[in-house]
Amino acid sequence: IVHSYYSHKVKKEKICNQCINNKKIFKENIISNYFDIGNFLEEEDKKKIDFILKKNINKKNYKKFSISNLPIGKIVLHDIILINRLSNTDTITKKYWTEYKNLLKVCLKVYFAANNFFKKNKIDIFISTNNKYSANRVFFEVSKKFIIKHYSHWGDDLNSYNLLSSYKLTQGIVPGP
Repeated sequence: IVHSYYSHKVKKEKICNQCINNKKIFKENIISNYFDIGNFLEEEDKKKIDFILKKNINKKNYKKFSISNLPIGKIVLHDIILINRLSNTDTITKKYWTEYKNLLKVCLKVYFAANNFFKKNKIDIFISTNNKYSANRVFFEVSKKFIIKHYSHWGDDLNSYNLLSSYKLTQGIVPGP
């Protein structure tokens, strides 16, 4: 089953509710210092995102759009192609433009929030179990500016950890006994 921007509202709400419930379980039972990346998005960031979406992105430059040398336009394009099973990009601006811009907005939020998060938190090691999708990819790429040790696992044998989301951030690692 492919769920996309155009999926039925009830199906999307069910997925959202499931994710919210999983987050509550995760926060209450698995880790005490849980970070919600959305809490690191500042008002100034929201203004920048709105400006980018209104003034910097258009149907001629969306494939080449980047921010701080991060090709977010291409990263988002990958998801649109994958989710909608497209064989080329000819219909993006005609049929999928709203979906593209909505996903770009999500990725821009992740970009700014991740930058703020890593500026405020010293993280020693970053482990990601999925960088295939745009929001995860943006977070991973931003983390490279702040963290020396990165590990990414793209295999399917970690599927049992889906409840744990995609990231493991570790602080206070001290080498030795």
